[in-house]
Amino acid sequence: MWWWIAVGLMAWLTVSAAIAFAVGAFLRVAEREEQLVELQREQRDHAQPPLLN
Repeated sequence: MWWWIAVGLMAWLTVSAAIAFAVGAFLRVAEREEQLVELQREQRDHAQPPLLN
């Protein structure tokens, strides 16, 4: 009986760790893409001077 609880707990911890790893990887990619977009926007803004009205 007790070993079923231990197996369930280990399975839950394993799945939780896998989900945390996947979410972390997704957030790292999203952060990298956001930095790339900001860099491209900054380069574009410096390449084109603002229009004078």
